[in-house]
Amino acid sequence: MNLLNLEHSTLEYRADFALYAAAVMGLAVLLMLAGPGEQRQVLASLALAGLAGCTVIKHTLHCFVLHGLAPFRHRHADTAWLKQCKRWFLAPDRKFNDVRNAGRSGRMTLKSHVLRFMCAAVTVSTGLLPGPASSMPISRQVSIRAIELCDDAGATCADVNTYEAAADAIWAQAGIDFQFLPTLKWNKSAFLAPDYSIGDELKLFAVGATAFGDATIDGILNMYFVKDLLPTNSLYGEGCGAPIFVGFCGTAIGIVINTTLVNAFNGGLGRIDTVAHEVGHVLGLTHYDFGAGDNVPDNLMTSGPYRTPAETLADIAPGGLALDKLTDSQIEHANFSAFVKDIAGPVPEPASLALLGAALAALVWQRRRSAALNDG
Repeated sequence: MNLLNLEHSTLEYRADFALYAAAVMGLAVLLMLAGPGEQRQVLASLALAGLAGCTVIKHTLHCFVLHGLAPFRHRHADTAWLKQCKRWFLAPDRKFNDVRNAGRSGRMTLKSHVLRFMCAAVTVSTGLLPGPASSMPISRQVSIRAIELCDDAGATCADVNTYEAAADAIWAQAGIDFQFLPTLKWNKSAFLAPDYSIGDELKLFAVGATAFGDATIDGILNMYFVKDLLPTNSLYGEGCGAPIFVGFCGTAIGIVINTTLVNAFNGGLGRIDTVAHEVGHVLGLTHYDFGAGDNVPDNLMTSGPYRTPAETLADIAPGGLALDKLTDSQIEHANFSAFVKDIAGPVPEPASLALLGAALAALVWQRRRSAALNDG
């Protein structure tokens, strides 16, 4: 076998495909076995995407370089081409008339052009895709109305921090994005530091629904940022709205965040998973179901005293320390909530724009090439 030859026998050609497939499948299996169990389906999908991407790149180079461009197309079966590389690349006046002539002879058809430009567009699009920040495509969202509580005079207010970046990173595991509306201000001393031992937070949810909007009507969750949660100021937050909590919350729907406690956590860096945790309650998740529990510290829905929260975005699952995890069962259950909506009118991603641009460029180029060939 001449390894420097661009053309091999049929047996060698097939062996190349077999070895390539075996290597990819072996690495994919190893990745799934070594990775988190609940991520195996995602890892398998990524492995297939990688296989497709590498195949596209390989065949794109083959199409464009070895068959599509001079002087490679004339040297495709000739090992002597290696000796000519320097001369070819130093020849400034070389032209690609063989491509033009091939087009005239009918060997380079419209189908060939389209396939080659599709290969190029996919390759470029892959390069423009952002790095994976989530384990699932973002296809659904939860809309949240942030409400800042102040005293009646508006002089003393809760310090609002939605921790939206962390909440989005956590719930990206479920393909869900948090859409926070502009923060509203509510001067209401009676609710600046509600006492949950006497049900003040439930009154807050009821009065707030009348003042700002009812989630059962507009589908937008009201999230109230208060200064303290009495009587002990040891509760980080509370979320109501799922049927499973009707015994405790009644028909009240809403989320309350204790900003003093949350923002002071971890030396002032904040407990970045509290907002995501409380929304999980509204979506029907408890501290002990679907994979959460006192002995599962890395799960988002495990109770606060037993949960190890991520301190940075890099620690959130599936990356880093893989904290604040959501199990497949939690994801499935949360997506059944009426407050999780499909994203209407998806915004084109850079890859989509690149693909569209490449397709348009291919059509324009083909029309100009056809006109040039006809004139020549």
